[in-house]
Amino acid sequence: MAKTGRLSRARIAFFLMGAVALGQAGCLAAAATCAAGGVAGYAYYNAKVTRDFAANREDVWSAVHASLRELQMPIGKVESNDEEWILESQTADGDKVRITLEMQKSPIQAEGNLTHVGIHIATFGDSVVSNRILDQIGLHLVPASQLGTPPPPVLGPPQQGSNSASSPQSPPPPLAGENIKK
Repeated sequence: MAKTGRLSRARIAFFLMGAVALGQAGCLAAAATCAAGGVAGYAYYNAKVTRDFAANREDVWSAVHASLRELQMPIGKVESNDEEWILESQTADGDKVRITLEMQKSPIQAEGNLTHVGIHIATFGDSVVSNRILDQIGLHLVPASQLGTPPPPVLGPPQQGSNSASSPQSPPPPLAGENIKK
C-alpha cells in the first residue's frame, strides 16, 4: 500500500505542474498576441510618409490634384475641416491612397506657413509610391527643406590694387617638380 500512496502523490504533483504549465502557456499566448497587435499598430502608424512644403494649403491642394492627374490616379472621396484636408485615390494595383494636408507654422519665421502633406497607402504603406507622389507634388511646389539662406558668395582671387588686409589669402602651393627654396 505504501507504494500506491507514493504513486498517487507523484501523479498529483505531475498534474499540478502540468496545470501550472498550461496556465503559463496561456499567459505566453496572450502576451504574444498583445505583442503582435502592438507591432501591427506600430507598422500601421509608421506607414504614413510625410513632407512639408512652403506653400499655403490651397496651392498644395492644386498641386496634389495636378500630380494625381499626371500620375493617372483617380481622385475619389474628398473631406475637409478646419484642421486638415483629406483626399482619397488608389494605385494601379487597387490599393487605397489617403492624402492629408495640414497647415503648420514654420519654426523659421521667414518661411511663413508650411503645408504638411502625408500619404498613407493600403494598410502598412508603400514608401516608394508615397515618395513618388510627393516628388510629383514637389515639381509644382518648393519643399520647405530647400528654402533658407542663400549660399555664401564664391570668393575668387584678389583683384589687382585691392587691399590685402580686406581679403587675406595664402600664396598658391608650389607646382610639382618645382624647386622649393628655404
